[in-house]
Amino acid sequence: FEKPAYESTVTLKFHQFFVDDVPTEVESKEVRAVIGEESISQALETALETMKKHEIAEITILPTFEDREGLPPHPKGSTLRYVLELVDFVEEKDYWMYEVPERIEVAKKKKEEGNSLFKEGKYRRAFKKYEKCIKFFEHEEDYKDEGPLVFSQVKELKTLCLLNCSACLLSLKRWRETADYCKQVLERDPNNVKAIFRRGKAHIEMYDFDLAMNDFSQCLSLDPQNSAATQQIALLNARKAEA
Repeated sequence: FEKPAYESTVTLKFHQFFVDDVPTEVESKEVRAVIGEESISQALETALETMKKHEIAEITILPTFEDREGLPPHPKGSTLRYVLELVDFVEEKDYWMYEVPERIEVAKKKKEEGNSLFKEGKYRRAFKKYEKCIKFFEHEEDYKDEGPLVFSQVKELKTLCLLNCSACLLSLKRWRETADYCKQVLERDPNNVKAIFRRGKAHIEMYDFDLAMNDFSQCLSLDPQNSAATQQIALLNARKAEA
């Protein structure tokens, strides 16, 4: 690995720090953090993921960027410019390094971490947790050799994480990707009401109103008491009446 990735442990050092182009004293000490664990700013994480070991880079954070965790003290709303060095990094163990039972437990833990982040409204970070869990089971068919119980666990866990990804993307207003993840869920579980409903919401945002109506109608055929789908159909019918 030439560059750190999500959940890598990085060691970095600030060399210079400017607030609105005014040099500011900063203690030149090494800082250790895990990418994706919120101990450092998202801007810092993004920059570190493009750097090689021992590389020194100059990074600018504009006033509009709000996530400034792990940066030296500075006035709110200021433009920050700093020079930092990626001293070292250690990759997280890849999924194939775990035995299958431990791999499943690690994946479950990542899913639970994603659930906690989602409840806190941290949709981007939650999405990355679910995505990492999915990657653990990229070659899903290989698990058939582990027996029906393990294969069933893997299929269910992967489906849940795909479904949770769709919820994150919907909250992030990434409509096309939401629909794509819902499609993946429905290829595995054709009657998954949550996936059909979220795809319908994405279709509305993409102005595909007929497709949205089909989705919400399908939700009701599978779950006649689904009040959220009923409400969406009423809204779509009202929109048609106004057109």
